[in-house]
Amino acid sequence: MKKPRAPVLASATRGRTKGKGLMDYPREFSPQARNSVEAERIKAYQDFEKAKAAARWDSDVEALLRQCVLRVLLAFAREACAISKGGSPGWSIDKIDRVCREFWRRI
Repeated sequence: MKKPRAPVLASATRGRTKGKGLMDYPREFSPQARNSVEAERIKAYQDFEKAKAAARWDSDVEALLRQCVLRVLLAFAREACAISKGGSPGWSIDKIDRVCREFWRRI
C-alpha cells in the first residue's frame, strides 16, 4: 500500500530572505552575481515544484528538496569563488567556506 505524502510546507523552499524576497549576500557580490544566484534559485524552486507533484513517496520529495537547495548553494559557491579569483582582498578559501556555510544555513 502506498504511504501518502505529507505536504511539504512552502516555507521549506523559501529561505530567510531580505527585502523583496532576495537572499542576503556579502557586499562584495556584484548585482550580476546576485542575479545569477537568484535566477538559479527561481529555476530550482520551479523545477522542485514540478517534480514534487509527480513524487510518490516522502523520501522522493526530500531528495528533490535537497537537490533544489544544493543547486542554489552551488550557484552561490561559484560566485564566491569568482570573487576570490578576481583578486578581492580577504576572500581566502576559509572565507569562501564560511560564507557558503552561512548561505546554506539561510536557504
